[in-house]
Amino acid sequence: MRVKRTHQDAVVPQPLADPVS
Repeated sequence: MRVKRTHQDAVVPQPLADPVS
């Protein structure tokens, strides 16, 4: 699991959750 992911970050709750929605 990386700190910065693609649109997949929406699946995993990250500290740097980008607004992909």
